[in-house]
Amino acid sequence: MTIPSPRVILLFNAMLLLRVSAAQPATFNVRAYGATGNGNTDDAPAIQATEAAAERAGGGEVYLPAGHYLMDATILIGSNIDFHGDGNSTVLLRTNHPSPVPMYGDDCESAHPPAGLFRILLSNRHYNCVDRNIHLHDFKVDGSLVTSVPLSGALCFSGLQDSTVERITVLNSPQDSMFFRNGGDHLVVQDNTILMHNRLWGNGHGINIEMHKEGHLWGGVAIRNNTIVTASSNFCSASLDRACSRDADCADLAPSTCGHGGSSSASIGVTWDDGPHAPSLAITGNHIWVGNHHYGIICNGCSDTTISGNVILPATMKGIAVSGAFTGISSYATPSGEPRNLTIEGNTIEGDGAPGDDRAILVNGHGDQNGGLILRDNVIANKATSAAHGAVEIRGWREVEMTGNTLCGEPRNSLRLGTPGQPVIHVTQRGNAVVPAGKSGAASAACSNLPR
Repeated sequence: MTIPSPRVILLFNAMLLLRVSAAQPATFNVRAYGATGNGNTDDAPAIQATEAAAERAGGGEVYLPAGHYLMDATILIGSNIDFHGDGNSTVLLRTNHPSPVPMYGDDCESAHPPAGLFRILLSNRHYNCVDRNIHLHDFKVDGSLVTSVPLSGALCFSGLQDSTVERITVLNSPQDSMFFRNGGDHLVVQDNTILMHNRLWGNGHGINIEMHKEGHLWGGVAIRNNTIVTASSNFCSASLDRACSRDADCADLAPSTCGHGGSSSASIGVTWDDGPHAPSLAITGNHIWVGNHHYGIICNGCSDTTISGNVILPATMKGIAVSGAFTGISSYATPSGEPRNLTIEGNTIEGDGAPGDDRAILVNGHGDQNGGLILRDNVIANKATSAAHGAVEIRGWREVEMTGNTLCGEPRNSLRLGTPGQPVIHVTQRGNAVVPAGKSGAASAACSNLPR
């Protein structure tokens, strides 16, 4: 056996070190490009210059040290960018000044794509096309300086592939806190904190996924372990920028309704608006507080989707009037297509026991075209819905399995399957327990173990 010489060994080790060094992404500090972080100077040009330098290098970390970064324009994030700060001590503030954001169409290589004016904070460079390997994490967004709507969400992206959005705190967003058009291919949204979104607008969500025909990439999303509070005002159905507390506040409009239909808001909202692809997601382990007749999770048109292990509770806000009424999980079929294979399991949904509450789970299909619904091992408590509704309602589906669900403090009619126009076909029911208020029974252990 030939033993390598010390010189050969040293050369080999040096080559390994070079490879390791080359694999480490470069760090681009926004302070080196002129950002102040003082909360008064417009830092958007310096931050965008930092990001552009990282893109020219083939990718890297765009680092924002602790500070308050005022931004008078939207920051565009390209492929292979790790954009991060020092946790909640790095605060990004968007002003009310609208700025142009590229909105690509069929030509993803255009040097001059069409642009729209937005007040959003962050977007991807090739919106409606594809950007890859973007990592956003560890900073705080404060949307309180934005006073005009619409087009004023906080983080708005489209066409993300192999990307992650995590450990971001978003406060006081005027509209959606996080918007992802057409989902994404291997997109993960996790461990974020979203408080009081949709401050000025009645149609949007904490985390919003919308499937549209425009775009060059459609895919699934994992939304997990986020903390979201949805307790903003209601808005008039005919004027989404007019806050209301009752229908009389919208009396001069048509329809003169408050807080219904298009003015609904959710902690996590998913909708198949149009286009060829149904949304497909894993929505797991999220902690949600919701009130004012808003929604915990909306998943309209969802196929091959799992909603599991989420905890949905009534919001109570110190100094803010919030009704504890809410809908926990809602899924409707949409005109775009027929959803199939939806699993709702292991969720905990607890109301405050006040009368006039909304449903815990509502699944509404078009009929026997919607197949493959599983409701399993959910625990529901104290949802004092009106006599016209049940705590759990399923309409217009086939091949439905309902097993191991526990309803605590509920009347006997709290499970409702089908209506005359929307039957439920081929139902399996096994091991479900309904425990009326003040009673004990087989489900007492589950009912005594609810989160507080």
